Amino acid sequence: QNITQHAMNSALAGTDYLPELLNFLYAAFRAGNPDHPRFEALFPDLFAPTAEAMARHQIIRKGGRIVSCVGTYPMTVRIAGGRVPAAGLGQVSTAPDMQGHGFMTQLLAAAGRRMEEEGAAVSWLGGRHDRYGRHGWELVQDGYVFSFSGGALRAMDENLLVSSAPGSAAEISEAMFAMRDAATGVEDAPESYRIRLGRGEAEVWTAHRRKTDAVAAWAVVLPKARRVADFCGTTDGVIQIAKSAALRHGSLSLPASGADKGLLERLRAECAYMRIGSQMLRIVSLVRTLAAYRPLVEAAMPSGCGATLRMTRGEAPAEEVVLGAGGRAIELDPKRMARLLFGPERAGDVPGVPADLHWLNAVFPIPFTIPELFHV
Repeated sequence: QNITQHAMNSALAGTDYLPELLNFLYAAFRAGNPDHPRFEALFPDLFAPTAEAMARHQIIRKGGRIVSCVGTYPMTVRIAGGRVPAAGLGQVSTAPDMQGHGFMTQLLAAAGRRMEEEGAAVSWLGGRHDRYGRHGWELVQDGYVFSFSGGALRAMDENLLVSSAPGSAAEISEAMFAMRDAATGVEDAPESYRIRLGRGEAEVWTAHRRKTDAVAAWAVVLPKARRVADFCGTTDGVIQIAKSAALRHGSLSLPASGADKGLLERLRAECAYMRIGSQMLRIVSLVRTLAAYRPLVEAAMPSGCGATLRMTRGEAPAEEVVLGAGGRAIELDPKRMARLLFGPERAGDVPGVPADLHWLNAVFPIPFTIPELFHV
């Protein structure tokens, strides 16, 4: 069928196809959402006219035109305090008149091979389970989205003062940026962060205690979406910022993960609405996934207990990791391994995990968090 798949080390080394790719993505996504903006406006860094940026996309051509595309993006996620190399998935699209020919199946398989070659431990996306589940991603629910509304807010904390500024004019000190790095685990540089803020319509909100200039918390708010995209600092400060921004914009949503235990309890008490935010995860490498936070896992494991986790991978060799004192082998495919490590259910409820290994509930699921501002 005269299909050519372009990978990082071949035709995507140049940038001459950038206008064609952007027009293809715009048409593909507008087919389902007429108001969808152009991708160069949404993510200018991802679609910069550089070989490095363009090399993140894999495409399929038929009859000389682009008919399908997938983008993969290296990132770092925080899992139970450990930093884990990951790969985000984006721009997953096929031309409407070319759907049903297996192009996306080919590209997602190629993306999986690329993630493994580049050393990713897990892959994340925010898509639909019915679409991506058969390609190896599993639905794990470990996030909560809390909504504030102006009429439902309780008393503000008079000990905290809040101010805001457009992202392009906000002052982000080294100390403030260090707060964010400790809270989110996303590896970044202050300058690149400021550039991204300056290109969007984000606001930077800060909270500090009276009689001091020390920042207690700060957050990035997206006014049009009425949500908090990134936050760090004390629980009191984050809550005060969210309330203040909700008063200004009419309502506001704030995502938090299971790792934010103190904040979660406050949000449950203060917010008008809560929903569980679903996230899709694929275990690219069991060994790399567990390597970053093995000390945390073994610290949570009861004395004298242990298990051998073995992940089967189709025709590829199985991966095996011994935890604690070792012991019974638990053999799972990647989807069930994702449920064991990150799912909301008890370990013994995952098919393939012996129900009598009840002590695993003290170890799994392991919470992870990905700040929304840098999903893609």
